Amino acid sequence: MTSDDEKPELTEADVIKALLQNQMEENVFVRHYEETRFKITQMTITLSGLLIGALRFGNSQQHTSRLLGVFIVILGVLGVLISAKYTERADRHASLSRAYRRAASDLFGKIGNYDLEKIHENAALKHKDSGSITGLLHDVRARLFWMGIHLCMIVLGLIVALS
Repeated sequence: MTSDDEKPELTEADVIKALLQNQMEENVFVRHYEETRFKITQMTITLSGLLIGALRFGNSQQHTSRLLGVFIVILGVLGVLISAKYTERADRHASLSRAYRRAASDLFGKIGNYDLEKIHENAALKHKDSGSITGLLHDVRARLFWMGIHLCMIVLGLIVALS
């Protein structure tokens, strides 16, 4: 048993295990923010559709159209802001995950001929150069599509409000 002044000896394997565990934990947060962004987008699109449906079957007076159109615009603006915020949070955790992977890779390099970072870079390059139809979209960030959906909602809301 060690006293309070003594710290247990950590092996390189313990440190690598801790770094990789932290990397996995950060990746869970990235997934969480991606799923939350999807759910927010799904809810705002559904609400906008319901509001447009309400125009079709409800009171078709001009002020009702304007009010519902403004509400759709507000939903779109909130969607853009929420998407931007969750993108920022996902980026933060992705940066932390990469830092843990790089630190583990450095330790692996010191105790053997393993380079996690090089393995990752080679796989990412192979994916990018695969030549598939989706390869055309490789450099386009998904956040543009998420925010684009909400921008379309804003335009739709303006059309409804001004018609």
